[in-house]
Amino acid sequence: MDACLDLLLPRIWPMENLHHEVEQFVWGGVAYPQGPGVYRWGRHIELRRHEVCPPYLLTYLPEGLFQAEWVYLTLGGNGLDLLAREVNGDEVDWGGPPFQAFLREQLSRNPSWAVVFSPHCDQIDSTLETDAAGALTLLDKNLSRGGEQRGFAAWHRERAGEQPG
Repeated sequence: MDACLDLLLPRIWPMENLHHEVEQFVWGGVAYPQGPGVYRWGRHIELRRHEVCPPYLLTYLPEGLFQAEWVYLTLGGNGLDLLAREVNGDEVDWGGPPFQAFLREQLSRNPSWAVVFSPHCDQIDSTLETDAAGALTLLDKNLSRGGEQRGFAAWHRERAGEQPG
């Protein structure tokens, strides 16, 4: 699928099927991490962690939402293709819980977040504030066969007195 899915989260909550891997280079018996690594969910999902969020992405989000210490992830591999197949009724063997479970858990537990879906990795048509269920519904709609893919930046900001979830 010619599209990108980006996640911006204050933190990654531990989950049973989520594994963090960091490639290391060993020199003289000392291991040196080679970048921030990737998170793996089941057999097919690879979420690449990046140290810097691209500035153009931040122009679609409310000022002050994204903080420097947040985690910026991009979905790699064939994860988006598999998610589209599942949304369209095909059976997908995720090798554990479906990817939607990861998204639902991370968005629900973080008080603020952003999800960016961009067809051709360069098309963002709208921005909106929503909750976790709204972001997942919007993603499903854009992955449905026959529908027009429209890029979006969906975000949620913690309000005073609001509890995550």
